[in-house]
Amino acid sequence: AVDVDSALAADDACLAGEECGVELRQLRGEMVDAEQQELDEAMALISQQMRQNTKYETSADDESGVTCHPEKGTAIHCGAGYKCCNSKRSFLAGQSHAKQSKLALYAICCPTDNHCKHDTIFVSCAPGAGRDDDSGVLAGLV
Repeated sequence: AVDVDSALAADDACLAGEECGVELRQLRGEMVDAEQQELDEAMALISQQMRQNTKYETSADDESGVTCHPEKGTAIHCGAGYKCCNSKRSFLAGQSHAKQSKLALYAICCPTDNHCKHDTIFVSCAPGAGRDDDSGVLAGLV
């Protein structure tokens, strides 16, 4: 079995012009492909969640609801009886949120008798009123 850390260190040396083998370049390529696939899956899940959320949104002129302002994300307007649940910074595919150029924080509308559940960069509505559940967000990033 190949020790991944030592193989990647050898690959870094290879990129610096030292002796290297093809298998190290292939290992790095496989890791990059896996990270990209995880980011693509995250974007697809967020897009699906935002499409499903539109049924709870209202126009900006409707004053019966509330406007959500996710950090550097697109504002949405939740209808009466709904509240904002904003996603939070976290790690995904081994990258900090700051390095995830394609992933913006976002908001969804949740019934007011639900609480927000945060899991890495994702947010969802969880049954029952109460404090938001930040257990899925890595410490130090919120």
